[in-house]
Amino acid sequence: MPIITFLPMDKSITVPRGTSVLAAIREAGISFSAPCGGKGSCGKCVMEEVAGLAPETKAEEDALNSHQLGKPMRLACQARICHDAVVRLPVPAFSDERKTLLHRNISFHIDPRFTRERIRLEKATVLEPSSLVSRIRESLKREGKTWINIDLKHLRQIAMTPMENVAGLFLDHDLVDLYQDGCEKKVYGLALDIGTTTMVMYLLDLDSGRQLAVSALANPQASFGADVLSRISSMRRNPDNLTLLHTVLIEGINRLITNVTALAGIPQDAIYDLVAVGNTCMTHFFLGVSPASLAVAPYHAIQEQPVEVPAADLKIAMNKNGLVRTLPGIRSFVGADTVGAILAAELHKSPKTVLLIDIGTNGEIVLKTPAGMAACSTAAGPAFEGATILHGMRADMGAIEGVSISENKGIEIKTIGNGKAKGICGSGLIDAVFVFRQLGLMDATGKIIPVEQAPGVLAHRIIPWKKGRAIILAAKEETDTGKEMIITQQDIRQIQLTKGAIQAGIAVLMMELGVEKEELDEIILAGAFGSYISRVSARGIGLIPPVELEKIVSFGNAAGEGAKKTLLSKREYQESLALAQKVKYIPLSAHKSFNHLFLKGMHFPVLDC
Repeated sequence: MPIITFLPMDKSITVPRGTSVLAAIREAGISFSAPCGGKGSCGKCVMEEVAGLAPETKAEEDALNSHQLGKPMRLACQARICHDAVVRLPVPAFSDERKTLLHRNISFHIDPRFTRERIRLEKATVLEPSSLVSRIRESLKREGKTWINIDLKHLRQIAMTPMENVAGLFLDHDLVDLYQDGCEKKVYGLALDIGTTTMVMYLLDLDSGRQLAVSALANPQASFGADVLSRISSMRRNPDNLTLLHTVLIEGINRLITNVTALAGIPQDAIYDLVAVGNTCMTHFFLGVSPASLAVAPYHAIQEQPVEVPAADLKIAMNKNGLVRTLPGIRSFVGADTVGAILAAELHKSPKTVLLIDIGTNGEIVLKTPAGMAACSTAAGPAFEGATILHGMRADMGAIEGVSISENKGIEIKTIGNGKAKGICGSGLIDAVFVFRQLGLMDATGKIIPVEQAPGVLAHRIIPWKKGRAIILAAKEETDTGKEMIITQQDIRQIQLTKGAIQAGIAVLMMELGVEKEELDEIILAGAFGSYISRVSARGIGLIPPVELEKIVSFGNAAGEGAKKTLLSKREYQESLALAQKVKYIPLSAHKSFNHLFLKGMHFPVLDC
């Protein structure tokens, strides 16, 4: 069987002849982006062939020509391995680190579930030969712990441990570990946000609540698709992929643990608690549970309640006696990450009318009024992650992140790192569309105007593209390929689909709770994307309601902050359980007004003169 070697990681595996490079990448457990999940429809799984692959297919030639690539580039999902081969994979350089910078100064109540207690035993006598466990319980009762549970594993440990000057580490009422009293026993915990695109992990001292380290990593499931439905589809086509999807996720989480413990200089076995949040599909994959039921009507989860499981059961690289737990979900696709975001933003405590929007691959929306809370999930799709956009990319170095109007009424771009443009990320897309509307390059329906109708200074930017038109966003001298970078009519339609879904979801919630836009006191943009987009542009294209700018605030990684809160506090954890039951879930697919509102939401607002 042929051997394929992946550069720059210099990793090799043996595969059957005829295996696609994408299948080999998955088998090797390498993080790699394949937005359509390997169907050959997106043309994004681009890599460099060094040697040994079968000839290009027609699908590859068409896709690579459309991407204007000039190197020996191939599509991983199409390229087949017939002989020993070597390929070079792209290495993201920036986007994951950006998410580690997102934080908000919120207060934390420190009341962890893990506690330490000294054990001071009364001596047994012939007249009163009480068992060792009975005397341990009596000792702890004197310290205020009325009852403890000791499982068989720790019963055996107690029998073999000298009990002089001993202390115990407890999870609620369960004995977790014994150690010598007087030794410093530090206990740490992890808050984990399992995003569809990016995973972020925070390492905290459970005594002080101090954050010691943070690390982010691209979700290693990306080779199975950019969105959750693509990943479910790949699992349904091949049931073995469920195990792979779970395994690569756990391996990625363990890499994050390696990162944060190295940054903080602590051993992994000092970590005893991990709280994970994510959308419903991600928490299912995390637990190794099939989320297939989410993809077919009535779109239900297997489990919405929180799960607590020994770390060893999931092969998490932390103390073998540690606990891994998830927060509860609400319903269907509105999952634990939304509960975490509500907790972090303290919507349940606010007297105001607040709209919280987490614009990710899935768009979760929560509306809080004095009368209650409602939530929904929109199939926003991966357009803002660049997956369905011709020159779209994630927020890596070289991505166009900002677009503005220059002094001479032209178009200016800003890239991450201020270098030549390699593509355009979500924040740049929103800016670009708003600028196109302001300059009159497209109408309210999203249609690019004919070149003869364009202002003279901009006419050269409108070009024919396939069966429609495109707008030149970056000139040849502004790109790293030396070729023009364009936004096509199809790209704009993809943005309209995403915008329409989010706008319709907001409108449905406001309709259900009887809220007018004038009554909104605050709009919170949560998540990485919400933190980097321009409030002016988001409002200008109708992605969010037209309220005063001062009412629109970015929160950062609200889901991750909520995970921290529940990690550090029993009270906050109990609050999350109650919250999940209080939020009213609105299923958009069954709402009578959704389709009408969706079509309406695809239009762009009339511009203020």
